[in-house]
Amino acid sequence: MSMNEKRRYAKCMLVALKPSSLNVTFSCALHRGDALCIAESDTTDKTGTMGGRVITPNSLNTDLVEDWLSSCWRLHGPDCKPQYSDKLRHVRLIDVEDRIVVAHAPQPCEYVALSYVWGNEKKKRFRLGSRVETPPQTIEDAMTCTRILGKRYLWVDAVCIDQLDKEDMEMQIGMMWSIYRGAWITIIALSGESASSGLARLGSRPSYPQLACNIDGKSLLGLMPTLTQQIWSSPWGRRAWTLQEALLSPRSLYLSDHQLYFECNAMQCCESLDQNRSWAHNLDCNSNPGDEERSAWIKSQNGPGCLGNPLDSPSHRLRHWGAKVTLYCYRSMTKQEDALSAFNGILQRLESMYESGFFWGLPEADFQWGLLWQAQAHPQRREMFPTWSWAGWRCPIWPGEPKNYTKPNQFPVQLHVQKVVNSRLVDVFKSQVHSSETNPASAIFQHDDALRNAARSVSTDAEFNVSHYPENRIKSYLFVEAIAFEFSPDYSRPLIKKKRQGEFEIFLFLMRGVICELRLMSTDGEIDGSTRQEGQPMYLLLARDRDKGVVFHSIYHYLLLVYVKDGVATRGTVMILLIPEDHLELIEDLQPKKRRIVLT
Repeated sequence: MSMNEKRRYAKCMLVALKPSSLNVTFSCALHRGDALCIAESDTTDKTGTMGGRVITPNSLNTDLVEDWLSSCWRLHGPDCKPQYSDKLRHVRLIDVEDRIVVAHAPQPCEYVALSYVWGNEKKKRFRLGSRVETPPQTIEDAMTCTRILGKRYLWVDAVCIDQLDKEDMEMQIGMMWSIYRGAWITIIALSGESASSGLARLGSRPSYPQLACNIDGKSLLGLMPTLTQQIWSSPWGRRAWTLQEALLSPRSLYLSDHQLYFECNAMQCCESLDQNRSWAHNLDCNSNPGDEERSAWIKSQNGPGCLGNPLDSPSHRLRHWGAKVTLYCYRSMTKQEDALSAFNGILQRLESMYESGFFWGLPEADFQWGLLWQAQAHPQRREMFPTWSWAGWRCPIWPGEPKNYTKPNQFPVQLHVQKVVNSRLVDVFKSQVHSSETNPASAIFQHDDALRNAARSVSTDAEFNVSHYPENRIKSYLFVEAIAFEFSPDYSRPLIKKKRQGEFEIFLFLMRGVICELRLMSTDGEIDGSTRQEGQPMYLLLARDRDKGVVFHSIYHYLLLVYVKDGVATRGTVMILLIPEDHLELIEDLQPKKRRIVLT
């Protein structure tokens, strides 16, 4: 293509991207990710890429939605089907025909769920039998949408949960997984800032026009931003409660001011792109050529979705937990005491892989890695939660990450964590250094005598006595026996001065002439002393891992810094100490000792 042709195309693109003839405000941020595509009707090569589709901005394209739903129902497996639970018998629904709150039937029934942002609207009390006369516009539009989709029942938290009955709220919040996984489809109000905003396509909300132009007789249509970009920039995507509502739903219909999006646990569709010729959107479970489970095979072909990605790989359960906590901690909530409640539905789902459950949001079976979360920015304290839990802080985080998620405890350390249940200590997590010659870690850590000796020793700290601690707080305390290191970190020699949020900063230091590394988050206040606490610092060894480098192998020592004062400790930060595998005798210089602490 000649430069003159390129310029002509560029000018046409510019005109399409800045439609001065339209009375709308164009925002680059809101349209980020948009692209132009040849309309499907003008596509001559029917074996090539998919074509664009004209968007109907002022009405709901019900034929398209029904096509998405029928394709999902026909082609996909049980992961995309609503799952009935006996708990749903305790759920109330809105009968959108009679506009009344009714009880869920004792047998499975098809209902639609709504996920939206409530905002600052005043809440009204609804009980069984209450009439739903003049609800906020988003709920009214959702009732209309439910009827359009041919369904009679709708679940909305503000109506189906008694907002003034604390006991009912706790019970219903404890059933979030059952409610959303049991929904026939979940309507997601992606663009609304409050319950009075209404749903796009169903009310008076203005929609962004689809970009369009004509080049050499070919119609080019804008594809609009992707669903991922919409979620990150939308009010809905910034609300903590809504994350679990999408993750737990087998099928979701996103209504935005740009276009419609559909996502199930096997595919994703958007209104602006005609997927009829897409091989990925037409995969059938029965097309699987191998022995892999059918729905898992479809997901392996299509790749991960946006939020429609089922949590069904037990061998990667720690990765699932960490990824969801990371997404969740980017979001915000009005009431900070809801930090765990708004994540409870996801934890309920993960309990199918973590049978021992969770303690203050951390998986008990992988508790050492759960404790090793790191703040990506300066955290703000939530006093109603313990310092050691991610729920105790307002900030985005990175979870603790082993090198091999399928073997998170292949290089165990001496660690015993307990909690108080009915005034007595009960194990949460326990591991110990292997001494068996048949264990593969034995050969790697053959120069690890100082750590082994510390593990075999008897702690000089007093035995735990639960009667010494306040009854109103003790349920959140951890009683920890672990190996502690004694050293003074040297932050004077950063390898690369990054100072960018969410990235590691590496510090080099010498031990007996051997170069070792210390890694912290680059914005960690421990580096400049801005977040150091009162008390005696102690470095607890919670986990180890091995990295096979090009030149030499390193052993990662994951340390939790705590500050001990008046018999209890509070969480500081996490740092990673790297020692060359051939020089593990250097651990002796860190004076490892078995210690007992109470972490609050």
